[in-house]
Amino acid sequence: MKNTLKMFGIIAIVAVIGFWSVSCGDDDGGGGNTISGNNITSGAEVVYDSSIKNITEAKNVIDYCFSLYSSDVGVEPLSKFLDGSPSVTVNNNKVTINLGIPKSAYLDTIIDLWGGEIEGVTLNPINANVFQPWGFYSSDGKYFLYCQIDDNNDVQLVYVDRNVTIKGSFTETESDYSYTYIYNVSLKKGWNYIIMSRSYNETTNTEKMTATSSTTQPSGLKWIVYEDDWGY
Repeated sequence: MKNTLKMFGIIAIVAVIGFWSVSCGDDDGGGGNTISGNNITSGAEVVYDSSIKNITEAKNVIDYCFSLYSSDVGVEPLSKFLDGSPSVTVNNNKVTINLGIPKSAYLDTIIDLWGGEIEGVTLNPINANVFQPWGFYSSDGKYFLYCQIDDNNDVQLVYVDRNVTIKGSFTETESDYSYTYIYNVSLKKGWNYIIMSRSYNETTNTEKMTATSSTTQPSGLKWIVYEDDWGY
């Protein structure tokens, strides 16, 4: 049975956040903020999901230095997983992110985290190690910080312990709907941005997902705060 290479764990998340209604400012998030070594200083704009019940409370949350590592345990400090005094803070509607190096105990082999070999896609090397935070939580787990350009362009941060390439494409068909996945990813050792771009054709019932990567903050990126409802 053919294994399916996960789009960097995003497909399940897209089902939750793909149709957010957010109140965005005019700042385009900027480009050109380059990852330096093992650290990221984002400076991108923060916006707040329109469904948040207490917007004043949400805007008073500054520290997002927690991660949902296990649904059984709940949120835990990033310092458990990363060396180098990691911090994720929100001030004046801007996010500043400084991440160190993931601890070896929390690195996953890339082929285990993102899936197996599939026809048409080459992942090299398959023994590279990866750490991927899906976003960042407040200490009480109530608010979640996630980066996105817009509803059709999601962004993730990912760390790899060596240079990695993922190239190729494949198509899956379910009933009368067709999904095409295109990979053009070149990850550099350290932290990277991965951009997942979706497009739809209602006439032909087709959907295309394209994955690319960058060590420079994508233009238009925003960090979105929403009230967590995953019920971990």
